[in-house]
Amino acid sequence: MLIDTDSVVLDLDDVVSMYCPKEATRTQKLEFLNQLGEKVLNPYIEKCYHELGDYMNAFEHKLKMKRENIIDNMVSVAKKAYVMAVFDSEGVRFSVENPYLKIMGLQLVKSSTPKVIQQALRDSIPILLNKTEKEMQEYVREFREKYKDFTIEQIAFPRGVTSISDFKRENIEKKLAKEKNADNQKKLKDRLDFPSDLYVKGTPIHVRASLIYNHLLEKHGLNNVIKPIGDNDKIRFLYLNMPNPIHEDCVAFQEHLPEQFELDQYVNYDLMFEKTFLSNIEKMIAPLGWKAVQETYLEDFFEF
Repeated sequence: MLIDTDSVVLDLDDVVSMYCPKEATRTQKLEFLNQLGEKVLNPYIEKCYHELGDYMNAFEHKLKMKRENIIDNMVSVAKKAYVMAVFDSEGVRFSVENPYLKIMGLQLVKSSTPKVIQQALRDSIPILLNKTEKEMQEYVREFREKYKDFTIEQIAFPRGVTSISDFKRENIEKKLAKEKNADNQKKLKDRLDFPSDLYVKGTPIHVRASLIYNHLLEKHGLNNVIKPIGDNDKIRFLYLNMPNPIHEDCVAFQEHLPEQFELDQYVNYDLMFEKTFLSNIEKMIAPLGWKAVQETYLEDFFEF
């Protein structure tokens, strides 16, 4: 049983086994659970709420509860983060062969996840709910191979960038020159105590990547041809292998990474794969005790 603030998940497998004939189909079991909710559980809960209201001398009964979903399998990753196979949602019936996958709080439904990764994570859900650890590991291995063929634009992190000007070193230096308050001067100097001519200490990575992009546009004489990234723009950013010609581990762009930067060969595909896909798969399968990649031990090389 799982309990949240205003909801409860009940495991009724034993009830189904006890009261449904062994030859009952999944559809018949589903209807049994539907009737159990309507004729037994809901009336009992309503009765308990009325008893509570009478005991508390409530002026009017306001507490109500209803059956939400009848599900098959569920994996709860964290608080308010789960996936479940739903057969019936508040009376809306789905096919027992192809249930509705309800997904909450996972990266595959977040806009900060690249679309190709969202789809790959979604495709892993049936394996998570109905198959084995070995099959999940095979899926991860196959997708790693497929990942190499995606374009830079497809794998980059989508983000919205705000207050980019607040992290530009040049702007902070100007602000320091005008600042009269000693405490504020100290804070600004601390932010400037960082080995970069472009950004200051504490700059978020997507903002840092945007400032690097703007600098490269200017360096290559493209800032009058391609619009620099500004406050409230939508961007995408990538991790880069080190060392590289720009001596930075990330770069952003809007539509496409300009070929004049000559950075395509330095994109860190391994790190991008781990941060966008593998880390999310690992979070999803952790409650099952699964590993995303098959572990090899020394004794595996020997025959007994």
